Amino acid sequence: MAATKKGIRVNELAKELGVESKAILTKLRDEGLGDAAPNHQSSIALGLAETVREWYATGALGGGGGGTATAVEAPPKVATKPKKPATGRRADGTDEDAGDDAAAPDAAGPVSE
Repeated sequence: MAATKKGIRVNELAKELGVESKAILTKLRDEGLGDAAPNHQSSIALGLAETVREWYATGALGGGGGGTATAVEAPPKVATKPKKPATGRRADGTDEDAGDDAAAPDAAGPVSE
């Protein structure tokens, strides 16, 4: 004769539903059923477990993240400006970005019309 399962531990039920055991225990106390499961290792009757599953389905389990799951989208990427190379003074006192081309003005000079 096979033994039938009489109940389920609160922590196993919480794992099955993806909520914290604390949320189930809090809801049981709120409903006046705190004596049925004083801690997360307590076993509850299968009928009470079905009631807890119904609470989960309707979103009545609070505090443990139970209820209807919602999709969360990643925030959109924000375009960033490319970083400019550092400009400043060299150890010898000359400008870092000033090369030979920048030191000598154009031979033709500005054109005026």
